Amino acid sequence: MYRFTTPIVLCALFVSSFATPLEMDASVPEKRATHTGQGTYYHPGLGACGYTNTDSDLVVAMSVQSFSKSNCGQVVTITDTTNQKTAQGTVVDSCQACAANDLDMSPTLFQKFADLSVGRIPIQWS
Repeated sequence: MYRFTTPIVLCALFVSSFATPLEMDASVPEKRATHTGQGTYYHPGLGACGYTNTDSDLVVAMSVQSFSKSNCGQVVTITDTTNQKTAQGTVVDSCQACAANDLDMSPTLFQKFADLSVGRIPIQWS
């Protein structure tokens, strides 16, 4: 009986070690946190993530305060808090002029919420 239970116990200890919570890096925003800020638009090109995008891509640039390379390729869900429209965009760049919780969107993504002439909209995103 001893030879059979030892491997099972060792396997259970090994698997349980993966269940231990990991500490989060405080400099990276929590992935499921909801942020409130302003949405603007920009004309994407070669971004901080190393991707080249165009105006028709559904992409965003995060503020430099929120951006890290670990955000590259993540999909954010954006809601215009005025009209409650929601859309998604992929993080491909950082935004120098954005406040901490602002997002700069490609023109095509911004137009899912408002006309480009509006220029700035109140948003929540996660």
